[in-house]
Amino acid sequence: MNDHHVWDIERSIQIHAGMVWRPLGRVSVNSSERLALPKANRRPAIYCFRIRLGNGERRYVGETENLSRRFSHYANPGPSQQTNIRLKQLMLEALHAGSEISVSVVQDQAWIVWDRGRKEIDLNSKAARCLLENVAILEMDAIEVESLNRASGS
Repeated sequence: MNDHHVWDIERSIQIHAGMVWRPLGRVSVNSSERLALPKANRRPAIYCFRIRLGNGERRYVGETENLSRRFSHYANPGPSQQTNIRLKQLMLEALHAGSEISVSVVQDQAWIVWDRGRKEIDLNSKAARCLLENVAILEMDAIEVESLNRASGS
């Protein structure tokens, strides 16, 4: 007697994910020595901070349901927002050392292709944002860019 249902069969899924990164602007330090991020809308997004100094590059990729709110949390993190505190400090140190920091976002033009064809991804879905965020993090490992995401490479 089998201990599985008729529909429980071994199967494989092959998915190709695609997205278009759009430059949003640069991160800087304002006259009050506070982090100044580019103006952002309130839409869901995948975002990438690229920190460049000389030939080196470091990246942080994140996802959010509200890009404007997320950016305000990087500029003014609350005491329990450990990632925001860590990245704010890291970006301030990088800027004072002469690094350039740019931000790119994916807010549309994201899709998956699988056996059912091509499907546009709705970034209002947390699962869809997490999928694309993780694809971007895995790409950093593949192109040998230093990832600032804590879980990368593990």
